[in-house]
Amino acid sequence: MVSNSSDNTYRNTRTCFSAFRGAPGATWRIPGLALKELEEAHVIRREDRSGTITHELTHDRFIEPIQKSNHKWLAGYQDAERIRAKVEEYVKRESDESLDEVELREAEEYLNSPVAKVLGASPEARQLVKRSRKALDEEKKRQAEELEEARRRAEEQEQLRRAETEKVTLLRRQRNFGVVVVVLGVIVLIALAALGYLINEKRKSWKQTAAELEKQRQTLVEKGQSLRENAKAALANGRDDPIKDVAALRNLALALNLNREDTEAAKIARNLLLQPVWCPPAASEVRYRRDTLLAATFAPGGSNSEIFAAAGDGQLLFWNGRELSPVRSLFEKPKPSEREVVQPGFASFSPDGQWLFIIPPTLASAANAEAAAQGPPQQTVGGAAPAGSGHEACKLQIWRWSTQRRAYESLGGDLEFHRLRGSRMINFTWSNESDRVVLINTRLNEVECAMFEVKGNTFQQLLEESNKLNSLKIVALAFAKRLNPEREVISIPGYENRPGIAAVSIEAAAPALRKVSFIDADDLQIMPNAMGGQDSIWLSEGFQPNGIGFGPGNDQLTLTSWGGIRILNLLDGNVTPVPPPTFRDQFMRLVVGPGDFATRLVAKSLYGRVEVAKGTRMKEPAEPAIFGGSIGIAQFSSDGKRLLILSGGIWNVFDRIRLIDVSRLYRTQEAAPEKFEEKPVPPWLAEIAAAVSALDTTGEGALVTLETVRKRYPKSKAGDPYEAVWKRFFPDERSK
Repeated sequence: MVSNSSDNTYRNTRTCFSAFRGAPGATWRIPGLALKELEEAHVIRREDRSGTITHELTHDRFIEPIQKSNHKWLAGYQDAERIRAKVEEYVKRESDESLDEVELREAEEYLNSPVAKVLGASPEARQLVKRSRKALDEEKKRQAEELEEARRRAEEQEQLRRAETEKVTLLRRQRNFGVVVVVLGVIVLIALAALGYLINEKRKSWKQTAAELEKQRQTLVEKGQSLRENAKAALANGRDDPIKDVAALRNLALALNLNREDTEAAKIARNLLLQPVWCPPAASEVRYRRDTLLAATFAPGGSNSEIFAAAGDGQLLFWNGRELSPVRSLFEKPKPSEREVVQPGFASFSPDGQWLFIIPPTLASAANAEAAAQGPPQQTVGGAAPAGSGHEACKLQIWRWSTQRRAYESLGGDLEFHRLRGSRMINFTWSNESDRVVLINTRLNEVECAMFEVKGNTFQQLLEESNKLNSLKIVALAFAKRLNPEREVISIPGYENRPGIAAVSIEAAAPALRKVSFIDADDLQIMPNAMGGQDSIWLSEGFQPNGIGFGPGNDQLTLTSWGGIRILNLLDGNVTPVPPPTFRDQFMRLVVGPGDFATRLVAKSLYGRVEVAKGTRMKEPAEPAIFGGSIGIAQFSSDGKRLLILSGGIWNVFDRIRLIDVSRLYRTQEAAPEKFEEKPVPPWLAEIAAAVSALDTTGEGALVTLETVRKRYPKSKAGDPYEAVWKRFFPDERSK
């Protein structure tokens, strides 16, 4: 720290020292305000010694920081002194030269610094700095003007160069353009010549193509005419052909697709579509190629276009009318060894679709299975049992429909019942309310029944009731609907107030004979005098029905065997055979739809087709519904407007599903208009004919449906010559 004493000295030790404040006006005098600030900050303290005011540091630790600060200040002071001396030296030279830019910047920084106030600067030095600044600014201005002049001249030179370049480019383009014009002229001439040649050749090709198209059109017309003649021949000569109308309509649909100008084919198709009642498919036929379809049902609580099916490979399938897809696995199909065979499984859905019973396939010795041929069992006259007599345990799976999850769920552990050893046939007979089911398995003239009833959330076997049925030797039965005062139900004459079961049983003394009885649904005892005043009605020898059902009339029972169908009249006891329409229709099945006698429909399964009729007009069926395969089993939806058909090549080996719309049988058919105006055929007429006749051009079950036709042709048909056909199949559609 610099001392305030008169000799400007201080004790340069690392201990506290004192300094005089200095006389007023001295250049080295420390301002009083500064001393006051230091005193208040307790850096120094003031002392009055014999009238002289001194100050000293409050602590020795302030000595070193103050000394470092002094050294730093002295270093800056020396640089400033050097610059001042340099400037003063320039002044002493009395030269007209100015300071250069670096020297000028240092001199200006010095003059503007606080140190200059201490060291000072002569007026000549300050004048030198001003003169140097002015000279430097003028020099920079001159250089900027020279640069600007040089830039301007460069731009002028560039403009001249560009102008010259553009001139040269323009001349070059003009020359190139002339060359291009000449070349293009030559090309155009060549192109015109080639075009003329191509047009001439194209004209020849068009004429040839037109001739070929005309030839093809004529071929299509002739083919259409041939198909039309085939349709006419089928209608004229096919009196004994049950599907003559279907075959004729298919030929006409193809003929109209080939030639829309064929008004004769259109007229025949129009008359066929308007006169009989048709049962068109509601969706394309679907085929499952991996295994047998064991059973199928309409989805509970859903639309009549959703189907569930159980397959022989253990898959539960779902069909929405477009795609058949697996939903879940029901069981694992066993894999046989070389000496084993797989005994097929069985499945059955309840009438309301809420329950699914499954008997999984099992393994059996190949030697024992050779005797049991695939297909219906042979009927025998004697009562001898096969070599493998006795019983064997059989597992039964029960699945229940979950409304919340819309899926079938297993109820847990399998049930077990006993069936005849080697039995290849098990029939499931459900009550109409789906709360009871009887499993009947047969082996030649032996029969075994197992009755199950709903108990809580599952089914339980009723052993006592099963034994009663076995004592009666029941081979087939059908539950009557429970009495309901709000609707008409099938009742037993003389026992209208008691629920009953129609049953076919074997006579123990004569195993070749069958008899039909009514048994009480509660105590399973034969109702006396219920069969036309008799306890039972004996059937003729040789007729051994394996199925029975109520209907088609209120006082009738349908008896079904492997060789045909017979109708039993409950009032007089007469049994009337139902003759097969053709020699191929030996395998027949009759299914009665829901509703009362006046409105319900009856479906008769025949060879490759199903005939549907009103129960009151059995002899006037609608046009047959065709299915793939030769044997089919039909079942109605809960509202009776859809028919589900499982079909295949042989019995119990079904692989196809077809859905038929039978709702038109409930409608009143209007008379077809007699006037017909021969006009070109609209495309939708051929498609309606193809849809109604289930025309399958691919052979894979791909069918056109009426709903597809409706969506393809949404415009109004009002005023169309074929409007009556459209209204027949779309009566709810109003003309716009």
